[in-house]
Amino acid sequence: MWALLTAVACSPRSTPTDGQRPTPTAQTADTSSGTDTGSCGSWWYADVDGDGLGGAKGLWSCEDPGAGFVATTGDCDDTDPDLAEPLGDFVFEEVSDAAGLTAAGPAWDGSFGGCWREPLAGGAAVADFDGDGDLDVFLPRTALPDELLLNDGHGVFAPAAFPDGPTLSNGALAFDVEGDGDLDLLVTSIADAPDRLWINDGSARFTEEGAVRGLHTADTGCRDHFGAAAGDVDGDGDLDLLIAGWDEELTVGTRPRTRLLLNDGQGVFADATVASGLHRSWDRAALDPVLVDLDGDHDLDLLLVADWNGTTRFLNQGDGRFVEAPLDEVFTDENGMGADLGDVDGDGDLDVFVTSVWSEPYAGCPSNPAATCDGNRLYAAEGAGFVDRTDAAGVRVGQWGWGTAMLDADLDGALDVVLTGGMDTVLFREEPGRLFLGRGDGTFRDATCTSGWLDRGQGRGVVPFDADGDGRLELLVTGRTETPSLWRSRGGGGGWLQLELRQPGRNPFAVGARVRVTDAAGVTRLGLVHANTAYVSSRGPWVHLGLGGADGPVDVEVTWPDGAVTQHPAMGPGRVALSRP
Repeated sequence: MWALLTAVACSPRSTPTDGQRPTPTAQTADTSSGTDTGSCGSWWYADVDGDGLGGAKGLWSCEDPGAGFVATTGDCDDTDPDLAEPLGDFVFEEVSDAAGLTAAGPAWDGSFGGCWREPLAGGAAVADFDGDGDLDVFLPRTALPDELLLNDGHGVFAPAAFPDGPTLSNGALAFDVEGDGDLDLLVTSIADAPDRLWINDGSARFTEEGAVRGLHTADTGCRDHFGAAAGDVDGDGDLDLLIAGWDEELTVGTRPRTRLLLNDGQGVFADATVASGLHRSWDRAALDPVLVDLDGDHDLDLLLVADWNGTTRFLNQGDGRFVEAPLDEVFTDENGMGADLGDVDGDGDLDVFVTSVWSEPYAGCPSNPAATCDGNRLYAAEGAGFVDRTDAAGVRVGQWGWGTAMLDADLDGALDVVLTGGMDTVLFREEPGRLFLGRGDGTFRDATCTSGWLDRGQGRGVVPFDADGDGRLELLVTGRTETPSLWRSRGGGGGWLQLELRQPGRNPFAVGARVRVTDAAGVTRLGLVHANTAYVSSRGPWVHLGLGGADGPVDVEVTWPDGAVTQHPAMGPGRVALSRP
């Protein structure tokens, strides 16, 4: 994954068009170890309009590159008033300290037992773990004990007791293992550490039961597990489990990677990877499995997002056996990292956003020299398949993308997209994530600079959730070694609905249900209850929708996991718990 880089990058906004951008001199930095070899270098900005002020980020150089370049402070602090983007009406401000998110991240060299995957790690899970009605935070950490933070109901978090001991934790998925109505935790691990299954007693007291519940494997070596997904893949009413295996790229196809574990109804799992046909995915360096009904036949299919290999569709035959879909030229992402689902164009079906690596054409592809590193993808559902709408949507450029989420950040009724960024190379080290605000028609504008959401750490996970109960979504960002950060929005605003479903049986949170919400103006919005990570982070089983100017009751249609449909008129707005009739 590491190579000699030509260290040239772009800024969050598009390259300006009011002048010709100077051609960068070939300047390189040896980042094969993941860090630059010296401290002499600095970023130089291209003077695109010849006024002597810095414009777009140009290159990293240890020497003055000469005419046409200016040293300045950062992408969004441009010294050129013609190009600078001031804060807009909708902004994020960091509130980490006030919210109690102060735990330091580990200082670690990234090596363990011959495995070296720490630069990729750093997730979170957000859910109501103690059953008091607000949302808590779980932080899996490498080389330090995992941490559980309980919410006081006002968006302030305090550490709670959690079993101690250094870990090699990576991702976290909150789901109900045994169907008892509380949320348990799967924690995936890097290197050769086992994944862990923490069973919740309902009051946020957890016991690790991975071995007795069939999670552990005799397989050894650098397992490197990342994202996970839970859902009823075999149609028996309980939640089965998929765990994505990355492993080392040099061992592609030679050992088990992604695993399918079937639930026996009591929360005990049996490995069904080979029987299901998903062993055919072992030639893919998987990072994020996404369970969703892709073909409308009321069973859960698999979108497998993979580094080096891109995204592949595996179609469920209705009984937990999967067949790889025919080669689809639409899915062309080269270094897939994380994915999320949502109806970005308002046509009533679920579109797919996949993060990947973007590099300027002249900078080369640091993650895969044979690839082009041509950025994120937006796959819009259309008919029985998907269409690549990336460029029309305006979401391709995201530097080195990782975790992502579809959300309505400004509550205007249109879905937005957020993603984290960064890698420990000079090309990507201080690049912020991206915030793309949706227009409701499947197109977006890059609001990274104007929103002030400039997290310049090594971001990996991002989770949107309503921390303080006011209906607005905060952004929790977790990283490789950094202290997690919490970002609260100001401005924007509109009606909102947070819907929390309940049903009898072994899937009490109705994972897999789809929700259609129609306001008084006849506008319908779609939500999905799922238990998928988006790279290595997860949010609990709820649907949160912005309603824009609609601030009155809405009509709700629920398609439950078994395909039954119920109607619920005049619900909300605000937070609503809905039990299956």
